[in-house]
Amino acid sequence: MNDLEKSKAELVVELDHLRYRVAALEAENAELNFLQEKHTGEDSLYQKLFISIFQNATFGLALLNKTGQIVAINKKQCEFMGYPEDEILGMSFAELTYPEDLGEHQQLYDELLRGERDSFSLDKRNIRKDGRVAWFRLGVSLVRDFQGDPRFATVIYADISDQKETEEALRQQYDLLQKAEAAEAVYFNQIKEEQKRLRAILDTVPDAILLLDSNYRVLLSNAPGVQYLAVLAGSMIDGVVTRLGDRQLKELLTSPPVRGIWHEIVAGSRHYVAIVRPVKNGSDSERWVLVIHDASEEREMQRRAQQQDRLAVVGQLAAGIAHDFNNILSVITLDADLVLLTNPQESHIKWLDSILVQAKMASNMIQQILDFGRRTAMERRPLPLSPFLREQIKLLRRVLPENITIQLAEIRFSLSSWPTRPVSNKW
Repeated sequence: MNDLEKSKAELVVELDHLRYRVAALEAENAELNFLQEKHTGEDSLYQKLFISIFQNATFGLALLNKTGQIVAINKKQCEFMGYPEDEILGMSFAELTYPEDLGEHQQLYDELLRGERDSFSLDKRNIRKDGRVAWFRLGVSLVRDFQGDPRFATVIYADISDQKETEEALRQQYDLLQKAEAAEAVYFNQIKEEQKRLRAILDTVPDAILLLDSNYRVLLSNAPGVQYLAVLAGSMIDGVVTRLGDRQLKELLTSPPVRGIWHEIVAGSRHYVAIVRPVKNGSDSERWVLVIHDASEEREMQRRAQQQDRLAVVGQLAAGIAHDFNNILSVITLDADLVLLTNPQESHIKWLDSILVQAKMASNMIQQILDFGRRTAMERRPLPLSPFLREQIKLLRRVLPENITIQLAEIRFSLSSWPTRPVSNKW
């Protein structure tokens, strides 16, 4: 009995234990059911929230499978592409991509699927349904399953067409600016070359050419201008010309007092002429062109020409007088020759020879005066000096006082000179 009672008591205890375990399991099961129902409700909430965010996003969203086909797309991206949702689903990104941009996009997508990258971004062009091209900035990320294998690719689209148009406009403006700068550089180079050529031309001009501003400051000058200013302007303050030689610069800005356009300027023994003319250049301040010419040689030539003219007048007058004297000498010579033909006395013959010699010398001198007045070309011939000097001594002894004696030293060598006798001795 004792063993039976003991076994019965143990059975009751075990039964109570089993009841407790069942109650615990039922409570645990009820809790699990509650948690499951709660989790299912949360999943449904999260799913609804995701779908709402996906569809109402202000940027484009899409899900792509491993072949690049669109399995989900939001309204914004449909608007971007101009397709209804049911028509664009199932299309691949290759069908929507601008041909020139497809190669880079496909290469990055393949690298993403191979696990070589987890995401990538890309600026590319897509073709809308109406055929227009739109620019998008893509952010692509890979979604893996529980085993870690690629499942989907999420794509975020940002329409950057306006940005690209702005960039293109800026690029075109930059290109135009570059072309304008290049053209400007060519233009300035041409101007510099023209300035060099102008400078070379100005430096070849023998006269001084200067450009002055409204304050008479020298802006440009050729080489003769620098030389002439050093002589005429003296020391200039800050490059401002105030005077030229004996004239104030402001005096040269008006018309000269005598007929003509040049002003006379004297500096020492040199004579210059100058002219100043205004230069108008639109709204710019007035400028002046100053031209200076060294007329010293021309003035000397004019002086010599005037002297030659005076000498010509004197020569003509002398020629007329010499002509009359030559007629008188001709009569004297003829009369002396006639007297010699009458067999005069011995003492008279000496005087007559002297008269003939002197008359001949006077005739030669008169002939020279006539030749000078007629400007006859001269012929050079040797002149024996010894006979010429002896004749001159005889002439001088007759006219000089007796207390003056002239002697001719013995000449032991031959002397010759060049007379000024013209080629022609015709009257």
